[in-house]
Amino acid sequence: MAHTRHGDDLYPEGEDLPDVSGVSFDHEGKDGRKVGFLWGVATSSYQVEGEILSNDWSVFSRSGFVRDKVDSIAKLAKISINLEDPGKAVDHWNLKVFGDDVRRTKSLGLNAYRLSIEWSRIQPAGPSQPGSDGSGFDMDAISHYSRMLDLLDEAGLEPIVTLSHFTLPKWVLTPPTTLLDAEDADFKKSLGGWCSKSTVDAFVNYVKCISGEFKNRIKYWLTINEPMSSVAFGYLAGIWSPGFMGAEDRAKTVIFNLIDAHARAYDAIKQVAGSGSMVGMAHGMVFPKVKTENDILGVNRKATAQYDYCFNKVFLEAITDGIFNPTLMLENKDCRIVEHWKGRLDFVGLNYYRSVYIYQNELISLVVPWAGGVFDEDLGSAGARHNLLNDLGWEVYPAGLYRLLKYLDDRFGLPILITENGFAEKTDTSRGSEAPIGMRAPYVVSHACEVLHAIKDGVDVLGYLYWSIVDNWEWDYDYMPKSRFGLFNVDRESKGKGPLPRVKTLGAEALEYIARHGKIGNAAEKFGTITPSGTALLPPK
Repeated sequence: MAHTRHGDDLYPEGEDLPDVSGVSFDHEGKDGRKVGFLWGVATSSYQVEGEILSNDWSVFSRSGFVRDKVDSIAKLAKISINLEDPGKAVDHWNLKVFGDDVRRTKSLGLNAYRLSIEWSRIQPAGPSQPGSDGSGFDMDAISHYSRMLDLLDEAGLEPIVTLSHFTLPKWVLTPPTTLLDAEDADFKKSLGGWCSKSTVDAFVNYVKCISGEFKNRIKYWLTINEPMSSVAFGYLAGIWSPGFMGAEDRAKTVIFNLIDAHARAYDAIKQVAGSGSMVGMAHGMVFPKVKTENDILGVNRKATAQYDYCFNKVFLEAITDGIFNPTLMLENKDCRIVEHWKGRLDFVGLNYYRSVYIYQNELISLVVPWAGGVFDEDLGSAGARHNLLNDLGWEVYPAGLYRLLKYLDDRFGLPILITENGFAEKTDTSRGSEAPIGMRAPYVVSHACEVLHAIKDGVDVLGYLYWSIVDNWEWDYDYMPKSRFGLFNVDRESKGKGPLPRVKTLGAEALEYIARHGKIGNAAEKFGTITPSGTALLPPK
């Protein structure tokens, strides 16, 4: 059955920011319901819990062979990354430490908290492990997550739960740690990760377990976090688990298996936890700009359109309209409908941080044509033209958030929850610090303005979750100072006993001010802001 897709054009130009000073974040949804805006933070298990030794990333980040390979790839790409094991992370598996950070979240006037459940804790050795029902589910781990939900409930924070945030149990995926990837013995013993339909089956069984255990405690479920990022970095670039480079066939298989996994998990949650559950997925979207330098023949525009289609649109179109495009190519009109994918989304989870400049790469065009173009990860090191950057070299583009929100609303007509948005900075200042004013607070203010702009224009935005409550371990940056996203800075150099000290930042104060007021108010005057285009920082008055 042929199917014509919609929304293939690049996003229409954003407007200048209107006056939103009197507009409230609490608003009326499209169906007339009252939307009590969710203000919160987002985390993921492997980045905050610490000492997780049973998943693919614990193998990937500890292997000397893998680290050397990733380092070589980074040098070729002229980017500075650092792959290391997270160790204790920020110790959130310790309920006392977790509870303290929950209370810090509440102290900011927030009302929501996104966390992920670690599949490898729930089912550490697979179904063959002896368990109460022969499934291998660890009831102690389930009880521990239940106590974490208790702490959120006591603080009055709405739990938003992610079921898969990049990691897989080792029995599902043991990344290759030898030169011959496909022949690696430990890799061959595992299910093979998302390349295998067996992984999809196992994931759905795990989802049934968790949704059954917590069906009366969780309203908002996120099945999978940034599936297309897993493909891009894990199967094409080689710097994330499982570490494959240019694996075009594997990557394509993974995309369709991930779509299937989401659709089947959606059905499982609805069946087990009830139709009142709200099921989404956290979709990572960068705002695509065409790199215009030396683009005489206009090939970069075509590469940008293909990249945008593949990484921003394919997944969402599959789980809403059921579209199966076997080639993943934008110009392919011979698509069909997969009925059990169709309508498997209650809300769109949007992870948005930045804009990128996309250009054609001859090797990518030859090896993975459906990936479209490429972009420079660190614009500061690339020497290319750019607007304001965070310390990772990511371009700041607040209007991109508005434009994506408008597109998602126009195209899919579903509520949208901003599941991640944040700013990486070495030294976000604390009140009274003598350091220069950082950009995290203006970043928060400017992006909150764009959210309110979208709400004013009729977009149904459920809430805004900042990444993250504290500085945590970052996948390919470890604990590098330039990758600090926390509203509370973590002093990792502290030699004292007990939890690593946390220091409240101006970014936290800015978010607190807006959340407590429910409007923008005088946030720009108090904390500064960034122009919608991302070209200028406007300091506080």
